[in-house]
Amino acid sequence: MDPFVPFLQHLKQWFEKHQIDLEGNRFLIAVSGGPDSVLLVHLMKLLGARIGLAHVNYQLRNEESDMDQALVEEIGKELNCEVHVHAATQKEVKEDPFYSVQEKARDIRYHFFEELMDLHDYSYCLTAHHGDDQVETLLFQLFRGNSVSILKGIPEVREPYLRPLLIFTKEEILQACNEKQIKYRIDHTNLQNDYIRNQIRNKLVPFIREINPSIMRQMSRVYQWYHLQEHFIEYVIERMYPFMVEQNEQGATLDWTAFLEQYPKEFLPVLVSEVLSKWGVHGQGMQQALRLINSTSGKFVEWQSGKIYRTREGIAYSEEDQTNLEAIVVKDLPDTPLSYTWMGREIKLSYHEGEFKFGVENEFYLDSDEIKWPIRIRSWKLGDRMVPFGMNQSKKLSDIFIDNKLNPLEKERAIVIEDQQKIICLSDFRQSDSVKITEDTWHVLKISFREKGE
Repeated sequence: MDPFVPFLQHLKQWFEKHQIDLEGNRFLIAVSGGPDSVLLVHLMKLLGARIGLAHVNYQLRNEESDMDQALVEEIGKELNCEVHVHAATQKEVKEDPFYSVQEKARDIRYHFFEELMDLHDYSYCLTAHHGDDQVETLLFQLFRGNSVSILKGIPEVREPYLRPLLIFTKEEILQACNEKQIKYRIDHTNLQNDYIRNQIRNKLVPFIREINPSIMRQMSRVYQWYHLQEHFIEYVIERMYPFMVEQNEQGATLDWTAFLEQYPKEFLPVLVSEVLSKWGVHGQGMQQALRLINSTSGKFVEWQSGKIYRTREGIAYSEEDQTNLEAIVVKDLPDTPLSYTWMGREIKLSYHEGEFKFGVENEFYLDSDEIKWPIRIRSWKLGDRMVPFGMNQSKKLSDIFIDNKLNPLEKERAIVIEDQQKIICLSDFRQSDSVKITEDTWHVLKISFREKGE
């Protein structure tokens, strides 16, 4: 039997399953010159698909890199396919202290693919990841301690990227290429054990194969089953997500009350890990954040430039700690409206004439003559007190927040406006009783707080 037959049958079924029209779309194929990607090019051509080839020459292996490029160009000419090549510079690949060469190379190629899809009207980009890659990825994640995300592996589809060969092993791909006498290149750096992934590929996997020769196929099938379960979990959570999560420019809040009404508490780590993943929290950050499930309200962990908090009803993520922003000073009652942005919110101050609209959320009217100008706009801090409207004694802002059941993210975003003696206004809550409007008021300062873009 022609060794291409099982591959072609699978590809036809695969594209039908994912409802992707082979004839109506243009496909960009990422081609390194290795057997996997070269085989994928030939298969897609045999299926009659309109394809273009994308190759990145990282110029890290001198003549070897140039020979890879030459082979890809030769294949393009032979199959009458357009070939796109990006020649990366040494500076582009290596000179970045924050990324490894592998990470930088990945960023370079995916940026290149996306540029090509935009410029040349490709609908999808195909990569030739196979079952061995899948198993190596799962083992790699396990060894790095990413146990929460181990089942995610390499997805078959993450538009616009498609990976239709994940069901096949490296051995099957090599056998097909050799029987059909298809030219391909071998990257000998993959045989070196400089990286953890290479050590897994060259040491661990051969050892496992000695114990069970068919382990790669078995593990790939097991992964497919677990991946289906993972999709089911994502589907369930995706349906509930809009009812549980509120997002803004500074972060997001998860209220898991609705989830606990339907599912046992023991499933909370599954929900939280999925939500954290959507927020871009992974690895050690996710592991630390999951411990917040059993902690008390107010506890937090730091993640990148922000914090993840435990709230009464769930968790909250603040992308940026802005509590140390420099205060804004307003010298006197403005003749024309003033507008400032503070922690993603727009603050407007204006001289007010006309009717008062008391009761409008986050709009306040203050007696300007009772204000000791200039005033300052700043974030609240521990120890702050004010005399709320309708009261004759001061109260800690922290107590006001507790009374109103604010979560840590909401507290962090609270804005204070103070004059030279006292706090005169607190966003979302109160103004000071000392600056309230009376029959004797002549000059009125109107203050409003709005989310930016409202």
